[in-house]
Amino acid sequence: MKKKSLLFFFSLGWALFLAGEVLGQERLYFSSNHSGNWELWSIRPDGGDLRQLTRTAEDEHSPAVSPDGKEILFVDGRRTLWIMKTDGSDRKEIPLPKGIYAQPAWSPDGREIAFVKYMVLPEDRSEIWRMRREGDRWGEPKRLSPFPPMRLFPCYAPDGSKLLFTEFRRNERLGAIEEIGVFDFAQKAFKLITHDRADSFKGVWSPTGDEIAYTSNKSGNYDVWVISLKDGRQRQLTRDPAYDGEPTWSPDGREIAFVSTRSGSKELWVMSATGDLPRQLTKTGKACKEPFWGK
Repeated sequence: MKKKSLLFFFSLGWALFLAGEVLGQERLYFSSNHSGNWELWSIRPDGGDLRQLTRTAEDEHSPAVSPDGKEILFVDGRRTLWIMKTDGSDRKEIPLPKGIYAQPAWSPDGREIAFVKYMVLPEDRSEIWRMRREGDRWGEPKRLSPFPPMRLFPCYAPDGSKLLFTEFRRNERLGAIEEIGVFDFAQKAFKLITHDRADSFKGVWSPTGDEIAYTSNKSGNYDVWVISLKDGRQRQLTRDPAYDGEPTWSPDGREIAFVSTRSGSKELWVMSATGDLPRQLTKTGKACKEPFWGK
């Protein structure tokens, strides 16, 4: 009986340890100028274990974690795309023609990436491109969205069937307008899902694929909003007079991390998926941006 009790508690303890290890793998990755220039950092969702991942003279932006949680895509100050391990090791430049690149995203199976290619001559323009990957080999980049209009911030749906984007246009009366749209790979069709006539941008899918969180100033202030793809209903999640934006969902869909200036500088915050119980995650006193919640 005593041996069985000891075995039971040993097994329970080992199970709890493994569960803790699995939970501990979730981290938020972001860019911050906390150390002087823009570098990549990570932190646990509880605000512990802040780590600096890059230490270069170049700025680094836009981290995107692979579906298996092992690699990060990012952009450097020369606007080239890079990939490295999530601990900051094994850094490699992605083989692309010379150009201005930004905003990388992974497909759910990890075998494709999407990104934005900018051009400034003869006019400002942006297009979304995609690129296949087999092991360590990269295929030829292929254009997905033609210009005009300018399309930005690609984000794959959880099932890989669609791609979110932000469409940028200029209006003579309203100025710059950004709306959230969806590209359907099967139908090869672009469709706007917001008509806010405001600055609504950088949409991200919920883990179930039935909602999209995004940033918008349509209420007069930059806040985090969610739109349901089932009925088109929109919900405003933040209502603080500070800047709130750049949302990213937790893998279980129960929380959303975002950037806010409500503490005086742009820091990372976390709230429930309903907008309740906001809590400050980073306290760097410097600017943080572009959070990505990785497994």
